[in-house]
Amino acid sequence: MKHTVFVLIAFTEAVAAGQQPASRPRLALTPEQTLDRRAIGDRAAGDLEFSPDGSRLLFSVSEPVKAAARARAIWRLDVASGELRQLTFSGKNDTAPRWSPNGESITFVSDRDGVPQLYRLSMRGGDAEKLIDQKEAVGAYRWSEDRSCRARSMS
Repeated sequence: MKHTVFVLIAFTEAVAAGQQPASRPRLALTPEQTLDRRAIGDRAAGDLEFSPDGSRLLFSVSEPVKAAARARAIWRLDVASGELRQLTFSGKNDTAPRWSPNGESITFVSDRDGVPQLYRLSMRGGDAEKLIDQKEAVGAYRWSEDRSCRARSMS
C-alpha cells in the first residue's frame, strides 16, 4: 500500500509540475524554470495527511511564483482510483490540511483574509468556514481527543 501511494504521489507530482514522464531525458533547469514550477506538499507545514480510513490523501500544491507570492491550494487524492480533486481556490496560501476525526470535513490554515487563520471545509461541498478570527497568525493546530480543534498562535 505504501509503495502504491508513493508511486501515485510521484506521478501526481510529475503531472502537477508539468513534467514529462521519466522516459524522456531530463535537462538541467534554469533558475527561472525552477520558479515556474508547481510543488507538492511541504513537510515542514505537514502538508500530507491521510484520511482516518486511509482511503484519501490531502496535500497542498504551490503554484509558480507570481510577483513575490506563491499561491498554495489544498488537493485530495483518492488512493484507490487515483482521482485528484482541487479543494481550495482562494489564490492565497492554503496549507496544513488535516482531516476531522470522522473524515467528513477538513481543516487548514489560510491567509485568504489577511493574517493566517484556521478554516474548515465540508467534504460534502460548500465554502470554507473561518473557525478562528484573531489578530495573531495561527502557527499550528491539531484535532484533540475530544474531537475539537486546538490552535496555537505564532508569537
